[in-house]
Amino acid sequence: MGEPERDGPDRDEVDRIVAAWRRERPDLDVAPLEVLSRVSRLARHLDLARREAFAGRGLESWEFDVLSALRRAGEPYRLTPTQLVRQTLVTSGTMTNRISRLAERGLVERTTSEADLRSVLVRLRPPGGTSSTVPWRSWWPASGRSSPRFPRPSRPTWPRCSSACSGPSTTAEGPFPGTLGHVPDHPPTTPLR
Repeated sequence: MGEPERDGPDRDEVDRIVAAWRRERPDLDVAPLEVLSRVSRLARHLDLARREAFAGRGLESWEFDVLSALRRAGEPYRLTPTQLVRQTLVTSGTMTNRISRLAERGLVERTTSEADLRSVLVRLRPPGGTSSTVPWRSWWPASGRSSPRFPRPSRPTWPRCSSACSGPSTTAEGPFPGTLGHVPDHPPTTPLR
């Protein structure tokens, strides 16, 4: 509410939006916009960079998300659909659709768990994990390509920010008390095997 505005060359579009809201509605606490708007804009820029990196290989961002979850699982590169749902923050129905589409392309296959014949596993097929199919190096966050403006000292704080954003979505005090919790658009309601 009576917070000083940033001035000079460091002022950005978010600063202008916040200043306009403070001018028009001084009764509202618009301070959260300073963070939320920047996070939203950063996410949009990263999404565009990902799409550009994958377009040359005929991949969608969601395909990379599923394939990379399987690849980082280690040999034999397989996970249950429930594990994939948790790692990619989509609903079980969405994941079922994605697995089917990737299977049609020959990038993954459904197999039966040896430990529990009722359980299905999704396994990365050899073409799905090769560098010719997935542009692992062209989109690798550690390369710095995705975050050239962030100084190295701030990078260790990213995992803490992510934890705060993906923490419990509700508490006794209600949703998001004092934090930026994550609530998927449609949280999974039925676990998959």
